[in-house]
Amino acid sequence: MDLTSSFVASLGISFFIWIFIVCMIFGAICQSIGKNKGRKGCFWYGFFLGWIGLIIVLCQKSLITDYSTEKNKYDVLEKLEELKNKQIISEEEYSHERNSIIVEKNKDVKSSENDTVIAIVVILVLIILGIAISYGII
Repeated sequence: MDLTSSFVASLGISFFIWIFIVCMIFGAICQSIGKNKGRKGCFWYGFFLGWIGLIIVLCQKSLITDYSTEKNKYDVLEKLEELKNKQIISEEEYSHERNSIIVEKNKDVKSSENDTVIAIVVILVLIILGIAISYGII
């Protein structure tokens, strides 16, 4: 038996399985966050870079939030107000449509915040799991 095979045997295959699982978890988290930001290929940041990849993806600017979408929402609100002023739609219809547009805008912000919270929770679980494994608890 040569030096390399004895090194791998001393570590055990379970160590490499744990490393692979942790890489997959970081990759999945980065992919989810990147997808919500309109970015592709973020899985590999998490898979190969782990913590650093997660920080990179969290710090990247979202490509989905562009001014054309924001402008379209304001245009729709203006048209709704014109319809209300011309009495084509009622006050209840106006307030219902206006609130649905505003709520839709706020969902985008909450989705981004939820991704960050999920990433932080998973990182903390991995830290606790690593400490438990290193002390032989698990």
